[in-house]
Amino acid sequence: MKIDEWGVLVSEIYTVQNGEGNDYFYAGDRADSMATTSRWIDLLAHLNMPHDITLLNNFGTESGYQSHPSPRMPANLKETSISSDSLLPYFLVGYCPNTVKYRIKRDGWKTGNGNLVEPMFFAALVDSVFLVSVFVLIQALIFRIPWRWDDGQRKFVSSGSSSCDYLNWFHVALRCPRWVRRSVNEKVLWQKFCDYYKPEPNVNWFLAIYDQTLMRYWL
Repeated sequence: MKIDEWGVLVSEIYTVQNGEGNDYFYAGDRADSMATTSRWIDLLAHLNMPHDITLLNNFGTESGYQSHPSPRMPANLKETSISSDSLLPYFLVGYCPNTVKYRIKRDGWKTGNGNLVEPMFFAALVDSVFLVSVFVLIQALIFRIPWRWDDGQRKFVSSGSSSCDYLNWFHVALRCPRWVRRSVNEKVLWQKFCDYYKPEPNVNWFLAIYDQTLMRYWL
């Protein structure tokens, strides 16, 4: 995990796996840049630590949102690939929220990839703390089910190894009352964060920010 020349967070895992220098361009390293940078800024904001929310300006375009601002990104990782998973943390940070709302409503409550926004995202868009808390609790119950729906494979798969679903849940839950947040134990969350990010080189500094947030908002 590193901060690149655009000032945004990018992965290094594909670069390292392919044995190239850190300046080598791999689109896969940047596919989650919008979501990861938004989560990073959100964590810093909740910890009252210095952060630059204007970095998120890199992800907005005239026609939508992009995974990473580099002109070398392939077309399938530009505006038409943006999903709820990427756009939700961007919206939660509060950067140009009215623009996000307008574009999603205009497009029939769909994101760039053509899929409907997820329930927690919808609740956040309509600015209902009650609905957000309800959907956070429902998702916490769903986490206990041993199977989950995989959009990519279009089928139910085992949820035991899933960790990515917990990331946005955590950031939404930060906006909820403490008893709602604690519907998922902090130890479970920490393990999921580690499972998701540990394959990534140079990630301990980023995980440390998650650890501080858990200590402040869950314990």
